[in-house]
Amino acid sequence: MTGQSVKLTLWRMKSVLLPLLLLLSTVAQAIELAATARVSIYDALAVAEITALDFGSLSNLNGTCTMDTAGKLSASAGQNCTGNSTPGIFRISGVAGQEVIVSVNSTQAVDGIAFTPVIAGSHTKTLTSGTADIKITGSLSLTEATVGDKNIPYTLTTHYQ
Repeated sequence: MTGQSVKLTLWRMKSVLLPLLLLLSTVAQAIELAATARVSIYDALAVAEITALDFGSLSNLNGTCTMDTAGKLSASAGQNCTGNSTPGIFRISGVAGQEVIVSVNSTQAVDGIAFTPVIAGSHTKTLTSGTADIKITGSLSLTEATVGDKNIPYTLTTHYQ
């Protein structure tokens, strides 16, 4: 073999081996791994009003009327709280044994009446047998309130802990 044919043979081997080596080195670098994403799907919370919150009748005087957990009303100086009063009761339904966090607020005064809602007891409830009852009381503060029946909005919020 002449020097030229040896060079030509080496060049041909190089031109065949080099792409093959590049292909092998690329394949050797690729790694696949199968994995999974985990999730638990649970029942969404549901809330139902069992008993509407009712402060009964208040005089049209500036002052505050507060309801205790038994539904009994007490008045600040200058206010009269009379009539039948009832705490609000809500039933939360969801996954048995899970804990929920409950909050309540009222951001809107109506015709001179501001409502400050209160959750009776703990703000964390366990859904024993899948349910828990929440009692809402609070106080009404009257400042130049107008006469008539009033509906004061408030919001009860619940979520799993």
